[in-house]
Amino acid sequence: MINQKTPSPLATIVVLLVAFVIIYKVYEIDWLINLSILMGVTAVFSSKFTNFIHRLWMSLARVLSLFVPKIILTLVFYLFLFPLSLLSKLFRGNNILRLKKDSKSFWTNHKRSFSKEYFEKPW
Repeated sequence: MINQKTPSPLATIVVLLVAFVIIYKVYEIDWLINLSILMGVTAVFSSKFTNFIHRLWMSLARVLSLFVPKIILTLVFYLFLFPLSLLSKLFRGNNILRLKKDSKSFWTNHKRSFSKEYFEKPW
């Protein structure tokens, strides 16, 4: 497989043709099969048409790249992270940041014995 940084116009046409055929098979829209045949035959004989469709498709992808990530991240935040944080606040009984501690110091005493092995692998 050749590693290309920019997609070739023929690859764009092939992807569009396959997408049209799959949509035709799923939804049985008759004009999509005619469009895919017409686009495929025209792309074989006309490189200008192929380049035009490629530029059109890439400009559509560029425009969509401005909106789609923001929509997906918004959905992930409000459908997954926000409810998870609410559930965490509801069911967590301890005060992790110790903001409600009544003592005058945040220092905690630990009664532990330290040996040489404790410091050899701290993680």
